[in-house]
Amino acid sequence: MFSQDAWLRQELVSTLLNTWLTEIQDLLADQIEGKMFGALVGHLPNHCELPTNVHYLDQPQGLVVIRAYSGQCCGVWHWPSWVPSLLDHVQVASESWRTQYQLHCLSHKIKALQEQVSHPALSSQELLLELSTLRQQRTQVSRQHAQTLREFTYLHNVRGESCRLSEWWPKAPTGVGECCAPKLLSYASKVGIQPLALAEFWIGATPKRPPAQMIESLKLESPQFSQIKQVDFYEPCLSRCQPILPYLLAQKTLLESPHLPS
Repeated sequence: MFSQDAWLRQELVSTLLNTWLTEIQDLLADQIEGKMFGALVGHLPNHCELPTNVHYLDQPQGLVVIRAYSGQCCGVWHWPSWVPSLLDHVQVASESWRTQYQLHCLSHKIKALQEQVSHPALSSQELLLELSTLRQQRTQVSRQHAQTLREFTYLHNVRGESCRLSEWWPKAPTGVGECCAPKLLSYASKVGIQPLALAEFWIGATPKRPPAQMIESLKLESPQFSQIKQVDFYEPCLSRCQPILPYLLAQKTLLESPHLPS
């Protein structure tokens, strides 16, 4: 049974901090702001080989723990022994570089035209039309890139099924799947771990632009640790995480996606 009981989460985080506190501090050493971390405890059958990103919590009982951080940490998508991103960055690397180059060129042209248009003596209908066309091209390139990211973001659920994000949520916003909960649940299902408890928590200084979970979610409690300034628990965010949880937890099939056009 999957649980989000506050006590279980606190025990989970306490174990995580006691075990990997130094490593977490090292990851945050050069960061001005804190980071959202997550951990999941689950059961791994004894006959299954222990993946490199999985750590035993209680080997005789088959209890394991996996951990994740949201987005990038120190500019790196996947540090060893942490759960990887749902996005296959290797497959999209070449496409991303090409897209970034296109966007850079278009933005440079747009800026140059904006400077011309801002001077009444240089402005003309032709320039305004060209400026509008370039802006539309930049929007189209951005949309195409977002679709590519959705195509190479893979979701795995507790029933052993998998799909691309584009199949479950064709118009998902960028960043879907980069939070801790989707990373943990999807990876657990992929390697055969039965989820038992999940915790997401913020460690470190509050950012100037708080993540969605800080804005949308109900803060459950704030246990204090002597080594860490503050640890706050958060629910999966409404805008990016909760729409894919029904698939990850196998509460709905791919054909039952509420995000597909009827």
